[in-house]
Amino acid sequence: MVTGPTSDRNAPNLTGGADRYETLLEVLEQQSAQARADREREARERERRRRRRVPPWLLVVLLAGTAWVWLFPPSFLRVEAPPPQPVAEEEAALRFAIYVQAQRIELYRREAGRLPETLEEAGPPLEGMSYLRLRPDLYQLTGSTARVTLTYRSDLPLDAFVGSGADVVDEERIP
Repeated sequence: MVTGPTSDRNAPNLTGGADRYETLLEVLEQQSAQARADREREARERERRRRRRVPPWLLVVLLAGTAWVWLFPPSFLRVEAPPPQPVAEEEAALRFAIYVQAQRIELYRREAGRLPETLEEAGPPLEGMSYLRLRPDLYQLTGSTARVTLTYRSDLPLDAFVGSGADVVDEERIP
């Protein structure tokens, strides 16, 4: 049965109006519930962002406190430089360093049968050391620090140059 210009296939189904009404109510309730959930989620997100943010006044206080401690540190945070080493101790340490360097040169002489041309040939040089080969069997070692400079020549006894410190080192040496 055709009523008007449309066919049955294209005609809207007017039966079951109550079912459509209930379906429409369900859809609207779901959309309303979804909108409420979205608003609550956005509110929680805003609250979380608000709580996470540090108040600007706190940042100013922390910056000012850090600057104060940096510029005017309290006494318990200050590190004082140690007093300079006494010259006598510095000289004794330098004599010992020359002793060690001379032992390296003598070891090289025994193994190679000659004195090294440079200090590096006998191993890494100690800090502040300079070496001068005077003759094939004579050398000179000069050690220097900021305040002390000492020179040792190999024709002098090494034990006499270094003093009592050599005795301690010689006793601890393993044969």
